[in-house]
Amino acid sequence: KKIVANPATYKTQLDVWNGTGWSEVGIMDGNDDSQLNYDVFNCAFGFYSILSTNPKGEGNRITYTFSGNLYGNSNPKVAVEKGWAPMSNGFTGIMDGEEMLNALENTGVDEVVYTPTQTISGHLQWTGHTGLRYLEEVKPMDVFMLRNNANKNELTLNYKDLVWSPATEEDEGSKAPKANNFAVATVRVDGCGMNDIVTVAEDNVFSADFDNRYDAEKYNNEDIRFYVNADKAYDIYATDNLNNTFVGLMTTKAGKYTISFENVIGNFDLIDNKTNARIAMAEGTTYEFLAEAGEDAYRFMIVEAAKAPTNTPATKAAVKATKALINDQIVISNGERFFNMLGTDVK
Repeated sequence: KKIVANPATYKTQLDVWNGTGWSEVGIMDGNDDSQLNYDVFNCAFGFYSILSTNPKGEGNRITYTFSGNLYGNSNPKVAVEKGWAPMSNGFTGIMDGEEMLNALENTGVDEVVYTPTQTISGHLQWTGHTGLRYLEEVKPMDVFMLRNNANKNELTLNYKDLVWSPATEEDEGSKAPKANNFAVATVRVDGCGMNDIVTVAEDNVFSADFDNRYDAEKYNNEDIRFYVNADKAYDIYATDNLNNTFVGLMTTKAGKYTISFENVIGNFDLIDNKTNARIAMAEGTTYEFLAEAGEDAYRFMIVEAAKAPTNTPATKAAVKATKALINDQIVISNGERFFNMLGTDVK
């Protein structure tokens, strides 16, 4: 297989992902017949990076020509290392995201597909897709990521199942769980040339812990992160009770931001714990606020509409203070002191 750059005046470096880091394949120096022989797609999901420079300072875009054989009508085995596993679609056809989620079932790899949504300051911004946030089709040579929380896994991915076929109305309706009290909302934040989203859902088929196929951890995006702050940082948070759910914000830029809501089912409000503003989570509703650079893990809280919050950042901090009942004494890890009704100091 080989890669050719046009125009050839650009210097191009090609790196491939070896499972844990980048390996340099080679550099095209810009000669007219400059090309690289490579073996990026030694599996159907090889991940690669192209770094180009233009010594002449021209503003032309670069066209790369790939030649060789893409995978087609095969059932490759793919090694997935522990942690975040970047990949690309090496099939000749469009990869069906829902079928990829089906293929990940019972493999030990999270049933979440992460795709880049934008580039900020040279960094890709990644968003997770599960059964609650439908995944658009991954085109040939598009990039995506999986998350493996166990040791190295080897997946067998069937071409006939993964290659896209038009979804039917019945397929669309089967993606969401069926229960009586289903509620869902996608919350989006925009500002300072950046944006991010978080999706929340409530249903009695979900739990407060990580639910594979519905929950997604938040990728550690470097410039902006909007996430549910629970037992871990969530990109998609499905639970049996959304009331008093904290939503955190990390941003590298201070300024004005706007929150909006999409795909809303149910009646919930969003409280700004810094300004005490209370916003109805409804499509068409927006909320502007100021944020400093840095992270505020308890900036917002989701509560049931028309109900007063029973949880605040202050009470949350107190609850998180580690407590253990030992010989009728309560040990508080953050150094606070407690007294019983008789005035006896119990630590």
